Amino acid sequence: MASKRTVSFTRCFKNELLWAHYAGGYSGVCFEYDLSPEDFDIRAIQYGRPPSISIEQTKQILDGKLQPQDLGILNSKSSCWKYENEYRLFQNEYSKDEYISAVPTRIIFGMRDLKYDSVFRQISIKYGIQTTYLMNNNNEFSTLDL
Repeated sequence: MASKRTVSFTRCFKNELLWAHYAGGYSGVCFEYDLSPEDFDIRAIQYGRPPSISIEQTKQILDGKLQPQDLGILNSKSSCWKYENEYRLFQNEYSKDEYISAVPTRIIFGMRDLKYDSVFRQISIKYGIQTTYLMNNNNEFSTLDL
């Protein structure tokens, strides 16, 4: 059985807990994508229900008759993670590509200095990706275009 790739996303770049937990305390970046469900296998996480799988379902996965995400074991989490508003993108089961190919539409820089700012700027220029900065005005998050 070939390995498959999975990527996690959120719909809200303005969530301060995500910036604190996953972006080095506002010193990271957020990549924005425009992903169509017709082109990608992207699914919303179901919160509050524990993942479970039977022995028969495990056999079906190993035999290639089912994909793990079709059973929900890869798209459910405890309700304490609900603030993430997470979606997962799964590699197409028929894909011959090693990676999931999706080009960001925007790079959002956090409010604190990032060690690799210049690298991300070079990437944005090379690929024509819009760049913005996260701004916090009285706990209202917005972006400032560069």
